[in-house]
Amino acid sequence: MLSLRLLGPPELRLDGQPIRLTIKKTWALVVVLACGGRTTRVRLAALLWPLLDEPTARRNLRRELARLREAGVQGLVQAEGDWIGLHDAVDVDVAQFAPALHTGAAAQALALWRGPLADGLSLDDAPEFEHWLEAQRARVRSLWRGALQAQAERAPPEHAALQWQTLLADDPLQEQHHRALMRLHAHAGRREAALAQYTLCKTLLRDELGLAPMAETEALAASLRNADGVPAPAPVAAPGCADTLLPDQLPFVGRGAEVAAMEAAWRAGRSIVIEGEGGVGKTRLALDFVAAHGPYALARCRSSDLDVPYAACTRALRALAGPLPTRAAFAGLPAWAGDELARLLPELAIAGAAAPPIRSDEERSRFFEACAMGGQVLADDSFDAVVLDDWHHADAASRAMLAFVMQRRLDSQGQGARVIVLLRPELDAGTAAALREGVQALHLPLLPLLPAMVLDLVRRMSGADDPSRFAARLQDATAGNPFFLAETLRHLVETGLLGAGVNGVWQTPFDDAPQDYRELPVPASVREAVLARVQRLGQSCRRVLEAAALAAEPFAPALLAPACAMSELDAVLAIEHAVRAHLLREHESGGFAFAHDLVQQALEAALTPERRRLVHRRLALGAEAAGAPAAVVAAHHEASGDARRAVAHRLAAAEQAQRLHALPEAMAHLLKALADGATTGQALCAHQGLMLAARLRCEFDTMLIHGDALQRLAAGASDRAAAPLTPDERADALISVADNLVFGNRATLALNLLDGLPTAQAEPVQGRAQIIRARAMHALGRPDETRAVAQAALRLTSLPGTARSELLDLLTLTEITASNLPAGGNHRPGQGAG
Repeated sequence: MLSLRLLGPPELRLDGQPIRLTIKKTWALVVVLACGGRTTRVRLAALLWPLLDEPTARRNLRRELARLREAGVQGLVQAEGDWIGLHDAVDVDVAQFAPALHTGAAAQALALWRGPLADGLSLDDAPEFEHWLEAQRARVRSLWRGALQAQAERAPPEHAALQWQTLLADDPLQEQHHRALMRLHAHAGRREAALAQYTLCKTLLRDELGLAPMAETEALAASLRNADGVPAPAPVAAPGCADTLLPDQLPFVGRGAEVAAMEAAWRAGRSIVIEGEGGVGKTRLALDFVAAHGPYALARCRSSDLDVPYAACTRALRALAGPLPTRAAFAGLPAWAGDELARLLPELAIAGAAAPPIRSDEERSRFFEACAMGGQVLADDSFDAVVLDDWHHADAASRAMLAFVMQRRLDSQGQGARVIVLLRPELDAGTAAALREGVQALHLPLLPLLPAMVLDLVRRMSGADDPSRFAARLQDATAGNPFFLAETLRHLVETGLLGAGVNGVWQTPFDDAPQDYRELPVPASVREAVLARVQRLGQSCRRVLEAAALAAEPFAPALLAPACAMSELDAVLAIEHAVRAHLLREHESGGFAFAHDLVQQALEAALTPERRRLVHRRLALGAEAAGAPAAVVAAHHEASGDARRAVAHRLAAAEQAQRLHALPEAMAHLLKALADGATTGQALCAHQGLMLAARLRCEFDTMLIHGDALQRLAAGASDRAAAPLTPDERADALISVADNLVFGNRATLALNLLDGLPTAQAEPVQGRAQIIRARAMHALGRPDETRAVAQAALRLTSLPGTARSELLDLLTLTEITASNLPAGGNHRPGQGAG
């Protein structure tokens, strides 16, 4: 019987005897099948060999399957056509773990635990696999922690202490677990041990998260110092009283001229661009306007979108299609368009097959056309407008896509849903000008409210006949910024400085003062107003909001809790408190977001550098577990000061960008990976990716720079921290350089490089080398040698179909060229001699 143990260091046994698998890729294949179930060959190849073309990656997959057979465990894996899975008879601990917990057999499940999933397994050259494995580890670990905590809460004190200690050993920053141990020690009469636990908790929170203990923890420690008994837990601060004085949204005032201009643009079928500072009311104006004209879709960009190609475009498509799009939603689109859309909406992929990378501008135009068609199909029957909020945060690829879509709409005389774009002035001048003018959109600058508008707003809410003095004070304090106005009014209500009399009219303690409310203490800025309100919400809420300020939206309680030394339940309660206080909101696609990004900016600016670094470290781990975009995870690691951990995620982000032909973004990720301290193997991947991207952009000098870097790596002239390259890795690097030398018309140099390859090469590496050699010979006008090399390469049994076709085409071309040459032997043209 075959048994597979993956909870802890991977182990494979046949009838109780260990089976030794020495290749990491073999173990990685087994782990994917054990945790992910039946998987297509295409998916496995892309996950484990992301930097290789599909035929080569599939050939490597066949080699790993052959290794399993050679190890005597042919019964481990079964293949059915393009699908591969573990055999049903294999005993797999990770497959038993969750079902045992769900059926109440917690003790049986916990007995299976030997440590993190596939502990010690790592693949430097497969960043997407690393990303997937981190998420799987976090999922299983979360189940284990939940089960162990439930046992600890039910166990008698003498057993519970060990379980709480085990939980703290796994995550020393859970403050509630420290409190549980403090209480257990106190009940057993070990007051000194309880106080020592408090000291440890306080030290860890300070050093790891830059936090002070919660009031509940401090109260427990104080009771231990001053009395024999252990008090009941300190009551959790109640949420602030419901704001009955202010509506959720302030009345809509002014903006008559803007609405009239938008009305004229709407009737003409024009797009609209609204530009203004943060908090000036762009979103409110746009949403109130489009809601009055019919159904609309809203997509909000976020600062984390900037590093992820087509992130903003994907948000817009999901706003139109819903959170779980299907092919049926795109009825009427040709099949090829659905395949292209699957690049951004993986749910549309057929049988999990990934679309091939986009390799040219022509293929990118086809992708743009599919996205435009998909957006039109979704919008035509359901929406009259699409609102793109905070477009200054949109990534460059999405901006190019929007320009294409809006031009296409202009060419069709404004048919289909109107596009309304909201942005701040920080968008670079050239892009903003193109957006305003290139598609003949209405450009609407939005300014703060004038004094008369503020007076009108206060009169509507206050019930006072003439609140001009109070309105003037608000105008002076807020400069007419609607968001600052709302935050200032909420601050005054929460501090008891603004209330309502028996007649319902607003009143303050300064109504009778002669100084025009100058004594009324109002915050000096939006930031001060926001921070004062956050402070009043209590420690739990403040911790969660501070962590959220550094997280990518939408965020979930499970992401924030580890950065706050809180349980997920406590994080949920704190988030709900912040939602009631109008500081957070529920996100359209699930999770939560800030009610306004000025709230996020105020909180982020108030964090100390050390607290920011520590929170980013915890968010990086949480983002990995949650399957966040690789660029987001990398940015967290870099901001935490742990740049080396960012490298694998930068490589994954680059590979994803490369597949979408977002070449500048891919190159930026690869350069960051190198700057972050890539190992030799990672640097090899990075320079190969940079060389390929430069080749696709026809940047020949950049190709040479990274080709030289690859040659230095292959020669061992590198200070990168890692084991030396294997002969096959060295050969692969040099073959990539030779390929680009041929492409750059330096065939002689390419041949010299191929002549110096390591002698011990796997057959697939030999095949690649022979193909490049044949192309170099052909470029130099040496048909006989071209023919001999190509025919030798065709005899290699492992040669993929695409390479075989290329060689056959080269042979045909060689025959045609040779028949046209004058008598006298091979012709060697001057170009291509290096």
